[in-house]
Amino acid sequence: MERCKVYKGLDSPCRIKGLLTRFFYVMFIMRIMSVGAFIMFLIELMETGDMGSFVISVAILVGILAVCQRIFYRRSNIPKVKMNKAIYTITNRELYKVINNKKKALNG
Repeated sequence: MERCKVYKGLDSPCRIKGLLTRFFYVMFIMRIMSVGAFIMFLIELMETGDMGSFVISVAILVGILAVCQRIFYRRSNIPKVKMNKAIYTITNRELYKVINNKKKALNG
């Protein structure tokens, strides 16, 4: 069994092999279904002997998987929230000035 890295950070959602979990499971199911479709195409090739339809079917299947994977990877690359690392010090005097300015604006 292949091991893969699972990432979960405080500011990013859980990712499996670079995909968000919901996209990973959708791709997993699509790959399983594509293996089944490939086997069906192979059986059809053995019964009919038509190589053209087999190649076209496999090309369409691979194309659909590639497009879906690209879309899911792009949707999974959501930029992280960048926190401002500047430190601000607020003194009681500054708070007093702000409160008094608001009171003066409200009173008149």
